[in-house]
Amino acid sequence: MNQYLVAIHYIQLLQAELDILNHDARLLFDLKIDPNLVKRELADLKVSLSKLSDKNLYIEGTIWYQPSLFTIIDQNLGVIDDWLKDIDDFFAFTYATTVYTVLKENENRSYDLLLGLYSRLEYIVSEIKSCR
Repeated sequence: MNQYLVAIHYIQLLQAELDILNHDARLLFDLKIDPNLVKRELADLKVSLSKLSDKNLYIEGTIWYQPSLFTIIDQNLGVIDDWLKDIDDFFAFTYATTVYTVLKENENRSYDLLLGLYSRLEYIVSEIKSCR
């Protein structure tokens, strides 16, 4: 259950980082991408990630029950499966963006935090999936 909380923590950090970039997209303009495209894709990424917010709150709220009760709640409502699908959809959407592609190409620059959050979230989600 700690893995769920860690994943939610990374999602929140990723949301904060996207908020910063969305607020000041000029931080990415040195990547030689059309500024309008950067702003549009960052806004779309933020919206895509925000779809997880309600499910994150639900998981956080129910995780404090005993593990057996959490399992019963999850089995009846399918919360974790839906949440994991939404995360997979977010990753698929992200990887299709020009911004992410260019960030990966320029990985050695000052975009380590954003890319690190993506890789940590990917890792913890794969751990969660392997335990299910």
